[in-house]
Amino acid sequence: MAIATVNTGARLPFRFKPLSFVIAGCPMIRMNRMMVVFFSAFLSLLLAGTAFAGKRNLISGKGGSYKPSIAKSWNKVKDGEIEFVLDLSKEVKKGVKVTPALVKASLEKKLGKKFGCKVTEKGADKVSVTYTGAENDFLDKVAKTKIRAAKGVNLALESSVSEGGIRAAKPVRSPGAGEVKALVKKVGKGWVKAKVFESKSKTLAKGSFKVKLGDRKVAVKNAILFTPKAKGKDGVWTVDESKDVLVGK
Repeated sequence: MAIATVNTGARLPFRFKPLSFVIAGCPMIRMNRMMVVFFSAFLSLLLAGTAFAGKRNLISGKGGSYKPSIAKSWNKVKDGEIEFVLDLSKEVKKGVKVTPALVKASLEKKLGKKFGCKVTEKGADKVSVTYTGAENDFLDKVAKTKIRAAKGVNLALESSVSEGGIRAAKPVRSPGAGEVKALVKKVGKGWVKAKVFESKSKTLAKGSFKVKLGDRKVAVKNAILFTPKAKGKDGVWTVDESKDVLVGK
């Protein structure tokens, strides 16, 4: 019986390429590798965004077991009332720190109709929340409700020559008695046009208005806080300079 043999010394009629070179040279495989890289990057961004979004709630959890999030602590005042203490270092949007006003606006909008939710600011870092219904049902909904920045509120930037660059404007606090907090929509010559975001003034409670802020540096989307003094014949408000006049974010 004849036995087939192979002449190991013979040269192959073609040049052998390692498998790795063949794969690298295949357009379809190169495209698939690019798609994998792109998808991995997209997934990472998506997960990062989801993780951040989860931190925009006052608390997390359900069914009577809750953990701090934007609220670092809370206590039951009585049936139908809970006080939350906010962690003011937490952001509800990149560059926008949580405030009692944002908590009030978000909870009352989402839970006001079903639970009769009312939020009262108790200072710079505390809110009192009243509601109707079962406590755990309400807290479950609170845990699912995101605290959102006011529409159009972004990180306000102002130039700082002394610091040699750009620095973030400081957050403007919630208004006290007689004060108005508003979002700047337009900057004119000697006046700004703004829209009330939150007001504790009886004379300027809501809507858009014009106000004179002197020589203060103001930009569109800045937040301003002041006490209205009088409305001139030209329809432009003046401010009470004896009290706080703040510009920031």
